[in-house]
Amino acid sequence: MRILFLKPGDPFRASGANNFYYVLAEGFIRRGWDAYFIGGYGTLPNTNELISRFDVYNLPKIATLTPKKPLRLYLWYLWKSKGQKVIKELNPDILISDGALPIPYINGLKVLRILNVKFLLNRYD
Repeated sequence: MRILFLKPGDPFRASGANNFYYVLAEGFIRRGWDAYFIGGYGTLPNTNELISRFDVYNLPKIATLTPKKPLRLYLWYLWKSKGQKVIKELNPDILISDGALPIPYINGLKVLRILNVKFLLNRYD
C-alpha cells in the first residue's frame, strides 16, 4: 500500500503539521507501507537532522517541486502542473493533503484534506 502526504510549503520546517506527517508516516512505514512526502519548496537537509528535528527513526521518501520559495501564484502553477504528474505516477492508495491543492482524479483514491480551522475562524473575528 502507498500513502502520499502533500504539503503546500516547506516539508522540512519544524511545525506541528510537518511533525504530525512524519510521525504518521513512520507508523505506516513500520507496518510495511510505502510512504511519500511531497512539499512545494525546500532543499533536503541532512537525514540525521530531520530524524532529530521530528523525533522519528524511519523517514518517508521526500521530494519538493522547487528548491526555493517561489511567488504564491507560481507555486500554485507548479502544483497544478508538476504536482499532478507526480501524484499520478505514484498512484497512491491514500493521499493526505495539508490544505486545498489540485489533486487529479485517480479511481479508488481516498483523499483526506487537513485544513487550518483556527486560521479560518480567526479571519471572521
